Amino acid sequence: MVARAWALRAQWVVLALLAGLAAYMGWAHLQLAHGAGTFESLCNVGGSFDCDEVNTSRYASLFGVPISLYALPLYAGMAWLTWSGLRNDERGAAARGWLTFVAIWNVLVSAYMGWVSATDLGFFCLFCISMYTLHAISLGLALASGPRSFQLTWDALVADALIAAVFVVVAPLSLHLGRQLDAEVVAAVEASAAVEAGSPEGTALATKQRAAGRVTLPNVVKDVPISGHEPTYGPADATVTVVEFADFECGYCRKLSHTMDDVKAQHGDSVRFVFKHFPMDKDCNDTISRTHHKRAYEVAIASQCAHHQDRFWEFHDLVFRNQQHLDDHDLLAHAERLGLDVPAWQACRGSDAVGAEIAADVAAANSLDISGTPRTYVNGREFKGASSEAILDAAIRVAQGAVELDDEGKVAAMRTVVAEPPPEKGTIDMVAVGDFWIDAVEASRSVEGVAVSEVGAAVAITNWFDAKRACEAAGKRLCTHDEWLTACQGVPGVDDDGDGRVVGDVLEGRAYPYGERYRAGACWDSGHRDRSEPQEAGRRGGCRSPEGVYDLTGNVQEWVGATEADALLMGGGWYHEDKASCGQAWDTFGPGIVSQNTGFRCCADSQVEGVFAAAVAEATPEDSEDVATEPLPAFEGSEALEGKVGLVNFWATWCAPCRKELPALAELQKELEDRGLVVLAVNVDRKVEDAQRVIDASAFPFPVVLDPESKLFGQFGVSAMPFSVLVDREGKIVARHTGYSEEWMVELRDQIDELL
Repeated sequence: MVARAWALRAQWVVLALLAGLAAYMGWAHLQLAHGAGTFESLCNVGGSFDCDEVNTSRYASLFGVPISLYALPLYAGMAWLTWSGLRNDERGAAARGWLTFVAIWNVLVSAYMGWVSATDLGFFCLFCISMYTLHAISLGLALASGPRSFQLTWDALVADALIAAVFVVVAPLSLHLGRQLDAEVVAAVEASAAVEAGSPEGTALATKQRAAGRVTLPNVVKDVPISGHEPTYGPADATVTVVEFADFECGYCRKLSHTMDDVKAQHGDSVRFVFKHFPMDKDCNDTISRTHHKRAYEVAIASQCAHHQDRFWEFHDLVFRNQQHLDDHDLLAHAERLGLDVPAWQACRGSDAVGAEIAADVAAANSLDISGTPRTYVNGREFKGASSEAILDAAIRVAQGAVELDDEGKVAAMRTVVAEPPPEKGTIDMVAVGDFWIDAVEASRSVEGVAVSEVGAAVAITNWFDAKRACEAAGKRLCTHDEWLTACQGVPGVDDDGDGRVVGDVLEGRAYPYGERYRAGACWDSGHRDRSEPQEAGRRGGCRSPEGVYDLTGNVQEWVGATEADALLMGGGWYHEDKASCGQAWDTFGPGIVSQNTGFRCCADSQVEGVFAAAVAEATPEDSEDVATEPLPAFEGSEALEGKVGLVNFWATWCAPCRKELPALAELQKELEDRGLVVLAVNVDRKVEDAQRVIDASAFPFPVVLDPESKLFGQFGVSAMPFSVLVDREGKIVARHTGYSEEWMVELRDQIDELL
């Protein structure tokens, strides 16, 4: 039982280094995710080695806490086990055993994260690689520390308690620091003077300038080469130049374009704005490790050719508005819509001269060590990512000499906010749009099932069938695709691709109901997907079209379609942010789906007077634990479960976990069928032919019910798949489960055995 003290003492050193790296990476993530956009970590060396790209990926946090900070509690527990492992007895051996177990876990996590960097992100983090290396060394030291056992001793329990205690401190502290950083950058100071910037016509949203705290500007200043071929905006002799490197397929570049519109509105008469291309396509850009955006180069060429006809910025806006439509025929449609000389534009796209201009921009980016987009330079001061309006405005004012940095390198920032008041509570008239009328706010529903248009009422959560009935009961109709889209974008849609409908085509008008660019805070579109709920109708005054229609995007998605075959959801919900646009449409599920995010409004050929509803039906659906009430509701195919222990499983052909669970359920069915188990699979694909191909090829040993309308899906309150309901022989629901794992299958088998 003799411990090797040298290995355990070295373990302490390794754990201290790991804790330092983890704390720094966590702090860096908070700065990148919540700060002012000026932070750059110490380990960005260019090319594929960019810690900030890795540390802001979708893998970098879990439940709002940086993933690296989850390691700190483990290191604390390991430190205790290392100290206990110095003992030369059974207790020491057990401590060394559990220390080895945790070290193995760290190595497995490191291997997974390294694989993610290599196969998905395309970027590597030197600090992360250092942590992976130290995890391997830690495992080696644990193995070399002496004999091990895995007895449950007080040291293991103390280590567990220490892990829990440190996590209870680290997680809330991380969330608090994130909120604090958010407050520094975006929280308005209510006492600050407000400068009104609304339209004199009264149709545009009222906005105002508010203080946004004090921000730190980056110290990195570079000499940005400008060749003269670049598109520009603003006076050529301006004392301040803002240079933007962007990629038209980059989502963050799209966000920055919205910000730049606000900055140009504030400073366009005194600042020169320069656009330079950095397509993330390896065929034209050998400074990157792999191709991120396959159409980036073609779009860059097309936009530069529009610039040769002095229409770059209009083309720039059209492309970012329709970022999902970047094929050659889409680009041609943009050129025709802008009235370009199309033959000259087409000839330009094939010229070597324009290709040389893009190459010059890429070379300029390479000289600045740019590895990703967007990058922005204010008189050479470098900003990474989609920097906020507040910090770019502050940098411009510093460059102009209007304000000065304080001793800490900070400056007061301002931001533009929507200041539109909400409409008064109560019933509200329909709004005329073209040759039809549409409800001004999302519909609520009376206890009699009648659609009610009422400001301040809880919006109705429903499926397409009930939405259609509610509109008809009110003397209206459920809006068609064309009507809803026209009300949102301000002009009728055009069937560009000839598929017989305007949904999914290029947006002809504004991208959002309130204007061309996304405005944070205008609509309820930045909530948490799982924890947030819809707001009352008309609560956000800024989420208004110029015609007076509220909440066409944000809050709930809305059912449209005159027939069941046309039913789909339009408009982004409360968690879609800048993707909650007029062009957002959802037809993944059938018209029977109902969730916290499915609402509606009505249309009519003429004004239909609203009636105040003294009693409005409950807006939210029953909790998923209660939607499928006891006993199991009867449906077509459920007779197969009578007198049996049943498992109702919801799946779709595009659901990856379902493809793992169905074979496991097939084996379970074969094994336990004689004892009385019946598995009943419910497929929710809208395209029945897709589901039937899989069913025929798989030859499942259990019945499959097709639910293309998602009626059962909505009835059972399914929020994600695979979803299973376990039923006893009396037809009573005894358990529900979402997701698939081997542990779940073991638990399910135990539950079924008990019922059988």
